[in-house]
Amino acid sequence: MATRNNVIIGLLFISAFPLYGGGSALLESESSGLGLALVLANSVVVLLIGKMIQSITISHDKFASDGYFYARLLEAVLLAISGYLVYSTGITEEGVNFYRIAMIGLGVGSIPLLIALMRGKMISTWLGRFGLMGILEVVSFETLNCAERFGPEQVKHLMGCV
Repeated sequence: MATRNNVIIGLLFISAFPLYGGGSALLESESSGLGLALVLANSVVVLLIGKMIQSITISHDKFASDGYFYARLLEAVLLAISGYLVYSTGITEEGVNFYRIAMIGLGVGSIPLLIALMRGKMISTWLGRFGLMGILEVVSFETLNCAERFGPEQVKHLMGCV
């Protein structure tokens, strides 16, 4: 059963990239309806990833497991809103802020999960460390993008809310 779940989770992770990337690319084209459908499908996939990982990890660390699920839930909702805003206005910039906040939230929710996975020997330490470095890079990059757009004071407020 664990192997089957691992394969499903892997396929969900792999499918999320073309669903969101392809959908986002189509949102400002003549195929914007298809683009929105792909972005919304990505939100479902993101939520499924969170739920499946939560079901596997909850017995090891409930806080980290639940935190990751809620980060994925936030990501799913914010990416759906982002896609809808771009679809309804035809302007990419309309959805950027929701995307950035979704990525920051996912990063923050992923940190405790990776630490719990390393402590529970569910992943190797080197892999967990690379994951943490990648997550910190994404959170830093998106936070800097927000700072560029809004200014440092608003970003401090945003980080206090996340």
